[in-house]
Amino acid sequence: MARTADVEIFLRNLPEDGSPIGNQSLRTILDWDEDRYERAKSALLEEGLISRGKGKFGSVMRILRAPRRRTALQVFISYSHADGAHQGMLKKHLQPLVREGKIAIWTDGEIKPGEDWAREIATALGKADIIMLLVSIDFLNSDYCYNEEMNEAVERHNRGAARVVPVIVRPCQWTVAPFAKLQALPKKDSKVLPVVLFSNEEEAYDSIASSLRTIVDEMITKLSA
Repeated sequence: MARTADVEIFLRNLPEDGSPIGNQSLRTILDWDEDRYERAKSALLEEGLISRGKGKFGSVMRILRAPRRRTALQVFISYSHADGAHQGMLKKHLQPLVREGKIAIWTDGEIKPGEDWAREIATALGKADIIMLLVSIDFLNSDYCYNEEMNEAVERHNRGAARVVPVIVRPCQWTVAPFAKLQALPKKDSKVLPVVLFSNEEEAYDSIASSLRTIVDEMITKLSA
């Protein structure tokens, strides 16, 4: 059995880019006898950390691992506190995605007493993969929601760092906002309809959750490719 130290030394001397190195060349670099070399090589082959290559006397190469995707996409919900009930209902309808490990939801309710709320919001916003804007007249009239969260969200969307999803919860002049070019939710009969204008608001949130599931699955597929 190869010593742990030998296995680590063997790996350290393999090319980082996964290109092959001849067995004789590597043995010369390590200055090991054949038995010691073969024990370390066999241990690494068994663990699946290296593979054999071609060449007159054979070669070895490290197996490069693709970085693991995060287990969940980070979803940031931006909203006016006047729409707190809508934020709560949206989170309920997104829970199946949370349970499946596809998303993790962040709202300002995650901020603990004594924490710098502006810094916590900025940090979470900067890490978000998906940013949902709960749009109403109170959202548009909020200096913080509009100037800080919404503008940062749109900027990140424009450079491909995040996906912004506007959710129109109450009627307002949202079509002149910077995010108006983005596809908004919910939709009924192919048209965007504010949540409160649905005869059943549960239907609106179920539609939003279904649309977000499609977005999440598309993003996960791209990240896993």
